[in-house]
Amino acid sequence: MYRTDPDAVLRSPLVIRALERMGKPDVAILDVGAGALTNLGKTYPGYRLRIIAVDPLADHYDELLRKHSVSPPVRTIRCEGERLLKRFDRGTFDIAHANNALDHAYNPVRVIRNMVRMVRPGGYIILRHRRNEGMAEGYRGLHQWDFDVVNGAFMIRHARGEVNVSHALFREATTEAALVGDEVHCFITRR
Repeated sequence: MYRTDPDAVLRSPLVIRALERMGKPDVAILDVGAGALTNLGKTYPGYRLRIIAVDPLADHYDELLRKHSVSPPVRTIRCEGERLLKRFDRGTFDIAHANNALDHAYNPVRVIRNMVRMVRPGGYIILRHRRNEGMAEGYRGLHQWDFDVVNGAFMIRHARGEVNVSHALFREATTEAALVGDEVHCFITRR
């Protein structure tokens, strides 16, 4: 299984793009909302990857993993995205990554700002989420936010309003956002 294989090769095109732009062999990656098992590959030719996975439900996932005798190559640490700055030093990582997780957050804009602050200047934030998942789920359960791209801008919406994230991050980062099928892909570079 890909997620439990310590030799699994990274296959996310957005993360590979970030690695290749970095031009350094040792790369620290923060995987936010990683779940029980990060979906990132653990290796990539020519690079040494150090992955730190965080999720607010990590303690519950650990119980399930123990119950089923699964020993993950990267153990997920308990941490909410809104509290990243309390857990890690700023500029600790080269890449911060989130895949279909931030629409579950209390405040996804704060989580993204925290992810920007977690990476070093010139570092990358990679986001990949389903488009308008909150609306599709009736804003029930975990899906409370809509992610979208409007005129090239990365937007987050909720029943109470919307935020142009590209504009909100302008002083701290550049944001490239695109719709790929039914997904929103964002490639953010910290200034």
